[in-house]
Amino acid sequence: MKQVTLAALMVVSVAGCSSKPLTEAECRTVANKEIEFATSKAPSGAAEDLRDFLAKRADENNPQCMAGKTYSRSDYRCMVRANDPDSIGKCIAKVSKRLGH
Repeated sequence: MKQVTLAALMVVSVAGCSSKPLTEAECRTVANKEIEFATSKAPSGAAEDLRDFLAKRADENNPQCMAGKTYSRSDYRCMVRANDPDSIGKCIAKVSKRLGH
């Protein structure tokens, strides 16, 4: 019985950690991936200006991210594993669908 109780507590503990909002650094990582995705779709001449604009906006959006209102831990893991614009886009699409956008 003690083993079952201990196992249950461990599962609850792990589940609680996974729902913890992202840190500032994690939110910045997500923002950088979003910027990478957006600039990959922009015409080459506009990519630099777009990158600058989005970088400024990322700082404004960080509080929402850190409050857990945008990206979840699983979304973050998806973005970190994404290594090209197409896979980043798939992560962003999942978030958009979850948020109802």
